[in-house]
Amino acid sequence: MINFVKVNEGTKINIPVKDYESCYKLMKDDKTIGYGTINQNEENKLYIFVDEQERGKGYGDLLFSKILEETKNKGYNEAQISFNRNNMPMVKIATHNGGIYISSDGDTVRYVIPTK
Repeated sequence: MINFVKVNEGTKINIPVKDYESCYKLMKDDKTIGYGTINQNEENKLYIFVDEQERGKGYGDLLFSKILEETKNKGYNEAQISFNRNNMPMVKIATHNGGIYISSDGDTVRYVIPTK
């Protein structure tokens, strides 16, 4: 069974968290397999992480959609995400969710995702 659980403040995870109200862990049965949050700064960055052993199963897309929904619920018109240009699964997730390429800096690309 897959579900989302809010992350408690102070929980150590491998993504930056500024607002625990918008931070979720993705659970498969009773095991945490990913995290996602909005880093609420001027860029409204969206962060997701899926456990290496669970990648390629659609969990990244589920998590991305959930965090994008949170971004919209917070009233943001858009979210941004940056990742390595060779991370093809992330390119697929971003574009599947309406992401638009906006820039690159070396190996890093940035996408903006409208929420309205």
